[in-house]
Amino acid sequence: MEISMPPPQIYVEKTLAIIKPDIVDKEEEIQDIILRSGFTIVQINPELTSAATPPLFAEEDWP
Repeated sequence: MEISMPPPQIYVEKTLAIIKPDIVDKEEEIQDIILRSGFTIVQINPELTSAATPPLFAEEDWP
């Protein structure tokens, strides 16, 4: 009789970083800080924040 074990699962954490529009001109510095902190950048999409979240940027209490 052979017991079948399920394969081990690998869990990966993902972090989404949204950069405020007023500091976009410091893109290289921000990327350097992220990489030095031990993160891996897998995708950069500058259009994502402006296209996907316009209502958020329109809020008066936006930090």
